Amino acid sequence: MKHVSRWTAGFLGIALMLGCSAQARIIDSERDTEKIQIVGQIETAAPFTDVPSTDSSESVFTPAPIVTPEPTEAPTEVPTEAPTEAPTEEPVQAPTDVPFEEPTQTPGPVAVVVRYVDQGDQDVASAGEVWCSFGDSMGEAAPTDLKADYVLIGDSKAQVHVDEFGAHPAVVNFVYEFVPEVPAPKVALVNVKYVNPEGAVFYAYSATCVEGQENAVTLDWSIMDPAWGYELASEDTVYVTVDHTGVSDPAEVVFQFRSEINAYVTVYFQDAATGRNVATPQQQLCYTGANTIDARPFDLEANYELLGEGSAVVTLTSGGVLSPEYVIFQYAFAATPAPTATP
Repeated sequence: MKHVSRWTAGFLGIALMLGCSAQARIIDSERDTEKIQIVGQIETAAPFTDVPSTDSSESVFTPAPIVTPEPTEAPTEVPTEAPTEAPTEEPVQAPTDVPFEEPTQTPGPVAVVVRYVDQGDQDVASAGEVWCSFGDSMGEAAPTDLKADYVLIGDSKAQVHVDEFGAHPAVVNFVYEFVPEVPAPKVALVNVKYVNPEGAVFYAYSATCVEGQENAVTLDWSIMDPAWGYELASEDTVYVTVDHTGVSDPAEVVFQFRSEINAYVTVYFQDAATGRNVATPQQQLCYTGANTIDARPFDLEANYELLGEGSAVVTLTSGGVLSPEYVIFQYAFAATPAPTATP
């Protein structure tokens, strides 16, 4: 047997111990008992020592003294937990505005209330209802039972817009004002006559006269011929009134003309039985043509009453001749009845 040095044997032992220890430590925890036994056997093995042999050709190996090592506790491996990953937060997405989409279906007709009110928002006619289609529509005031004397203020039409949210406006108001109706004034047609000195109408027309107005009827001198020698025997303007029934006053307008020739006629007021004057005679001026003489005594005796007509017509010719030459109005005496005796 070859001689092995102590140093070599020591190194081999240490290497063997390190290797076995390393192998034992990699055994999993379920085999800890077996690992401890193996490690103990390996560590308690006596190392070799080289002793000089009596024979120069041989070396004798004697075991080294056994040293019992202190039992060592196998290191407890702390199970390592796999590193846990920190939870990752999902990225929060900012809300996005959803674009408004027009409805795909067009709304049907919408009912709109139509009111007819006065300036105090009081109904003056029954409210109605109209149906307006999608978009713009025009409503028109058409009351069926409007109160009397109410007149619409403003436009007679109103615009209504219908969209997906309804009608705008939902209620349409037409405003009315109370205006009492004034009845139309009455109108009268008044005959206007131009009469010559002989009493004949040589011009005439109708004048329109209105109730409540000043109706002036004025003579038109442009139709007169100066060669006629006429002069007006009455006013050149006559005012006509018309009442609520349409009756005019005067009923007609007469422009009476006379010539430059005139004469006085004597008017008598006599007792019919005796011919005695019962009032002072009068002189009344007459012009060419017909002249009306009225019985208007100033100092008629008591108890006398007129007999017959109270007027007479006297004509004056262009030659100055009166017909009749005088006028007599006859009167009769009305005796006063005697008083009745009382018993």
